[in-house]
Amino acid sequence: MSINRILLNRMVVSGNSPHIKLLRKRSINPLGSFLAFVGLIFSGEALAHIVSYSDVVASYSDCTFQITGFNYVYGITLNFNAATQARIDYSTFQSRGYLLMAYNANGTPINSEDIADSALDGKSNDQLYGDDNYVLYFSQGGQGGVNWSKANAFSARLVMKIPIARISTWPAIGVRAANVLTTRGGLSVADEKGWIYIGPSTKGGNCPHYSNPTDPPPAVFPKVTMTAPDWNLGELPAGEETVLALPATKDQLCFNYEGVTALTSQRYLINATNSNGLSANGRYLLKSLEDSSQTVPYTLTLKSSTDAVFLPNTLNRLFSLDAGGRTCFTPTFNAQPDKTVKAGAYSDILTFTVVAKP
Repeated sequence: MSINRILLNRMVVSGNSPHIKLLRKRSINPLGSFLAFVGLIFSGEALAHIVSYSDVVASYSDCTFQITGFNYVYGITLNFNAATQARIDYSTFQSRGYLLMAYNANGTPINSEDIADSALDGKSNDQLYGDDNYVLYFSQGGQGGVNWSKANAFSARLVMKIPIARISTWPAIGVRAANVLTTRGGLSVADEKGWIYIGPSTKGGNCPHYSNPTDPPPAVFPKVTMTAPDWNLGELPAGEETVLALPATKDQLCFNYEGVTALTSQRYLINATNSNGLSANGRYLLKSLEDSSQTVPYTLTLKSSTDAVFLPNTLNRLFSLDAGGRTCFTPTFNAQPDKTVKAGAYSDILTFTVVAKP
């Protein structure tokens, strides 16, 4: 029996030609999700002035981000535990403090020495200790001593003001509470709960942790939309493997997005699920609308100006977004209709998901 057409979403059959004609493919739910993935592997940081880790704070709360004049303003409430001997490595307590980490356009830590004007309950710090990746802000008993030197349990509001020009390409920062020690040359005990990430995506007072500060999530979780065209693959000979690229602009799968420069420095994972499941060897399946036992396996390759992704993406290949707010992929289909497949209308639906990777 000859086969005339296969349609990924719907078609009418006529059985007069020894070919399979795939007329259209339509994507639904074009962006199933766009999520920031935060690694849960401890960073193993070898930070020069951190001597140990303890529960410096009971919790972090009420994180905020604002733009005021020429500055980014970051806020966080530090709910300090008492600085007991066990919590300060059996040393001598000097000051409350915090670690600050800032980033360049690629999400790489930068020297953030003296980048922030900070105040704890309205009192400024008067000391800082720099490192290649982060800075410890604290007090030696100057104008800020009345607040920074409290060793008892209390809650305090930390506000950090950073000029927009200094970190405009990555406007999110990492913050970590610390207790500073007098007998260790300005060394500190850092909070064991890790780093808090504050930036434009901070909403509702949430204070998200991120375990590896050298691989931060995007500074701005972008608004991304995707357009998927109708794909006409022409005629596919039954019993033969057909590879068909569709380079025309109207056939490209495109992402449009808004965000800071950091968006294009991120890597992304794209995948697609389908309504008919996979074949035994992991290919998508077109299924006959008349006889569900009749299927045609196929795969899809998406190629941009810099990357190529094979779907299903079992190898978890990553891709980058181009600068300029738009990235387009040229589709290439590989279909393998068996020579015994019955004539009829076939369909499948693909749902795409894109995930930002650290």
